Amino acid sequence: MQQVGYYRQPLDSPKTRRLNAICYHYYGMELVCFGLENVNINDKTIDGKVLVNGKWKKKTVQIPKLINNTPFKQRKYLDVINFLEQNSYMMFHRYGSKELTNARLKEDGTFRHLMIPTSKIETFADLLTKIKKHRRVILKPKSGNQGRGIYFIECNNDMFHVQFEAENKEMNHDELQSFYEKQIQDKRYIIQKYIHSRNSTNQPFDIRIQFEKNGKGKWTRAQTYVRMGHPQKIVSNIAKGGSIIRFNSFLKSEYGRDWKMYADQLKEVTKGLPRKIEQLYDAEIPSLGVDIGMADEEFYLFEVNYFPGGTFARGEVAMLRAAYSAHLLQTKFNEKPKHLSIDDYETLKQEKEYYERKYEQLAQQYKDIRQSTSWKLTKPLRTFGRIVKRVRKKR
Repeated sequence: MQQVGYYRQPLDSPKTRRLNAICYHYYGMELVCFGLENVNINDKTIDGKVLVNGKWKKKTVQIPKLINNTPFKQRKYLDVINFLEQNSYMMFHRYGSKELTNARLKEDGTFRHLMIPTSKIETFADLLTKIKKHRRVILKPKSGNQGRGIYFIECNNDMFHVQFEAENKEMNHDELQSFYEKQIQDKRYIIQKYIHSRNSTNQPFDIRIQFEKNGKGKWTRAQTYVRMGHPQKIVSNIAKGGSIIRFNSFLKSEYGRDWKMYADQLKEVTKGLPRKIEQLYDAEIPSLGVDIGMADEEFYLFEVNYFPGGTFARGEVAMLRAAYSAHLLQTKFNEKPKHLSIDDYETLKQEKEYYERKYEQLAQQYKDIRQSTSWKLTKPLRTFGRIVKRVRKKR
């Protein structure tokens, strides 16, 4: 059975690793889970764990030809990562920033209909010019930070309405300049025309489409869902307390019998987008998370993520990544893994569905706990505990 390496830094959940191991096993591969600290550079081996009859067993293996990896690189493991890159085919890599991806798509022109006017902020004059031009703009960190550090600015004659989180301020020209010098000037920020992507109850939302390669090396849509934020928030990022809903359910609630028209329109305007991004970077990319906004019945590209987690459809994503891994072994190394029997597939399907149900139950339990009165009342104790831990580590 062909072996495929698997590591996440930081670690993902045990349920996710187990689900991936099951899916890889179905496609005739043994998934070797490991941490970067488990790589032995001198003898070119990995001290990992494999799933055998439902239980994790320690196993030392030669460096696998293929590794399902995390593209983010921690400085203390750079020598290990460089070693793995030289001795194995790494599935995931980091590509361009949001700015670079948008610039290449804009220059290419094929998906100009999705592009939002975006630029860097070099001076206060740049900021003022863009605000005057678009009337409403968004300022966001260039690197992205899970919806944090985002400002909304609206121009009304000679006054400026500035919103950050749930805080609103009215500023004149001098106050806006002071705000720029204190909050923006020494940081890497970009400015975008504001897209009023909000639903009928004024909640900000965006649409996440997760594209994955399948067992034939072709792009497919693994999941499409809507992330919604609080009406007082600027963005819909779920890390900021938002919620999710399936895309078709969202359309039906917002547009009634016309929902399918918008569903078909989204498919049409994003058709070929993953292939185009691969072409622009001259790379084989296994997975893409594309965030789309919708305003005035038009769609806009917010962001492209090159390592989407698949949290809300982890079963589908695990199966597709396993299938694509089998495709890579065959096309890159002329090795063809052998699929399981029909009986084994039924067992796999039942285990996959079980872990997906367990995840949904745990996610709901966690959400209920976070919203409970006791959780809110004990927040000072948890904060104090974290401070104590940091003090102990320094000692």
